[in-house]
Amino acid sequence: MAVLLSASALLVSGFVMLVPSQPALADANAVIPTSPNPGTSPTTINNYQQVNLPPNDDGTWPCGGDGNAPPPCPGPGGETGPTTYPIGFNINFFGTEYNSTYVNNNGNITFGAPLSEYTPSDLTTFSNPIVAPFFADVDTRGTASAEVNFGTGTLNGQKVFVVNWPGVGCFNGITSVLDNFQLILIDRPDRGTGPLGDDFDMEFNYNSMQWDTGQASGGDGSCQNGPSGESAYAGYSNGTATAGDSYNLPGSGVPNSFLDSSTTTGLIYNDLNSTTLGRYLFTVTGGQPTAPTSLATSLSGGGQSGTSISVPAGTAVTDSATLSGTNASTATGTVTYNVYSDSACTSLVNGGSAEPITTPGTLPASQPVSLTATGTYYWQVSYSGDSANNGSVSPCSPGGANNEVETVTAGPAPTTLSTSLSGGSASGATITVPPGTPVTDSAGLSGTNASTAGGTVTYSVFSDSGCTVSAGTPTTVNVSGGSVPSSNPVTLSTPGTYYWTASYSGDSSNEASKSSCGSEKETVTSPGTAPVVEDFCNASGTGSATAFGLTASGHNDLVVAYVTAKGPASAGAQTISVSGSSLTWTRVAQENGVAGDAEVWVAHTGAKKSINVTAKASKKGYRVVLTDVSYKNATGIGASGTFHSASGAPTGSITTTQDNSWVWGVGFDPKAATNRTVGSGQVLFSQTKISTTTSWVQSTTDPTPTAGTSVTINDTAPATHPYNLVLVEIL
Repeated sequence: MAVLLSASALLVSGFVMLVPSQPALADANAVIPTSPNPGTSPTTINNYQQVNLPPNDDGTWPCGGDGNAPPPCPGPGGETGPTTYPIGFNINFFGTEYNSTYVNNNGNITFGAPLSEYTPSDLTTFSNPIVAPFFADVDTRGTASAEVNFGTGTLNGQKVFVVNWPGVGCFNGITSVLDNFQLILIDRPDRGTGPLGDDFDMEFNYNSMQWDTGQASGGDGSCQNGPSGESAYAGYSNGTATAGDSYNLPGSGVPNSFLDSSTTTGLIYNDLNSTTLGRYLFTVTGGQPTAPTSLATSLSGGGQSGTSISVPAGTAVTDSATLSGTNASTATGTVTYNVYSDSACTSLVNGGSAEPITTPGTLPASQPVSLTATGTYYWQVSYSGDSANNGSVSPCSPGGANNEVETVTAGPAPTTLSTSLSGGSASGATITVPPGTPVTDSAGLSGTNASTAGGTVTYSVFSDSGCTVSAGTPTTVNVSGGSVPSSNPVTLSTPGTYYWTASYSGDSSNEASKSSCGSEKETVTSPGTAPVVEDFCNASGTGSATAFGLTASGHNDLVVAYVTAKGPASAGAQTISVSGSSLTWTRVAQENGVAGDAEVWVAHTGAKKSINVTAKASKKGYRVVLTDVSYKNATGIGASGTFHSASGAPTGSITTTQDNSWVWGVGFDPKAATNRTVGSGQVLFSQTKISTTTSWVQSTTDPTPTAGTSVTINDTAPATHPYNLVLVEIL
């Protein structure tokens, strides 16, 4: 009989685990429904001869716990105590023939003797042959709890013995949380039979698991958060200490690990030898379940390796594992690496994902884990198992000699530098600029202690790919509080490719680091090459517009988006944003001095050859028009200008900054859909008339040969409409 403990019994020194106050209600579909009707369905247990175990606590059919708790014995057949029930076929379980079993209320069946124990324990130490889908303190006396039922039937034409726990509560009569799970023994004489019985399968199915520790075992008011080692266990045992004769499902004895609220380890989110989540299948052949396995593990990081290493804070550490066992060379499934802050492996610090085994028998290493807080950490590896191999877990116990231990010490933490060049209208790791363009380099420092970093960063530029021949004066800046100032501008006049680096000195808390040579490139173009239109796309839409498939044949070509949008009647109310193809887009100029908006945005293509561009208005419901153009021989934007008028012929002028540059403009007329008449020496590149608005793009007929030339973009008609106009110089 279970006994309610005092609140002090719920506290375990040094152990804290946080779970939601109300577990998330989840529901899988692993439990197979039953039907008394004949049939051979693979998804329904037919011919089910149901027997109920009436409401009780700690009982074994047909009695209650110790023969005293309801229901009392004798049973329906005159039984005076717990009695085995026929399973309907003979099975060979670890070399012993069984044709009946004890059905125990507390989430298990046993073969040697009934089991009234309510606090679960490690099945590898069990002395009674047991199959336990969820060994825990089940209490079905609450009015909202279902009763345990069991019986024989058929599944897909095969004989089965089924036990259902179809929404059961926990001690003491708690039904605010319920567990729904199932055990099926499946007769498999088709696979093998002998004088000791048939081969068979053990199938554990879980639909919803909301509690794992009865109050008498240390659980709280929701039967959760129990002491380590006294939460639910799942698996099987032959009742001996022989290696391979017992198995605990990973997560057994770990508070809350089996619950729906634990979305990584919860039973309904995983499976074993099945494609159905919440289903765990164990094959028993010749009396022997799938082969036992063991794990040998080793840590590696900071130039060290082994089961015990000591590394500075922030060091990336990986774990690796080797699987041993009769069938280990063909093992599939998954392996999971976890890191804990306590030697019992109950307080999780870093939970790894289940890594699939793609080469049979070879377990993949963990992802690197960088721990920043000093202290001692314990790694544990879990292998899922497969149809030929049991799952296994590496050792983790207080004072265990085989524990994997990582000691994290204080010391300079590794750092990395992220850098970006900026010059003209270009920015990024790779830029192209005309001769004489001032270019600066900027760096960001990252690492465990980077936010407090001091020291210096030196920026250098070289003319060779080995970064040995200096092409400019290096800049050294002081780092304060992790903030790194940019370099001084460097102006290069000779065409060619130049290579920038940034080097951090380090300090007492941070290791030195340096960007790699070739990670930043500046290309200085030959002067006098005029831009050429390579491709263009037009698009329009309400609220936004997207143009697809703009072609860019060269590396880091210039792409310019000429965009307009209708907007509210008031000036300054509408704006536009541009994005697409993961490029870095920069607004060059904007004019919204009258209703609507006209803008120019620019990006460099990098290695991309096909560009999609989207323009989106800040005020929804208004028409957006987009013309995007890719240019050859263009390095960026020079001069720009914005112009507007409430009435007049559109006009604006800018002065060129480079020989052979090309002046373009984009305009918006919010009053009428009217054709543009462009001024002398100009061409209308595109025009879109929608309802009462006109959007257009125009340019000079040819590039302007000489820098310092004032260039006018204008229309002669219409001459009395309002307009927004933006001009840019394509270099």
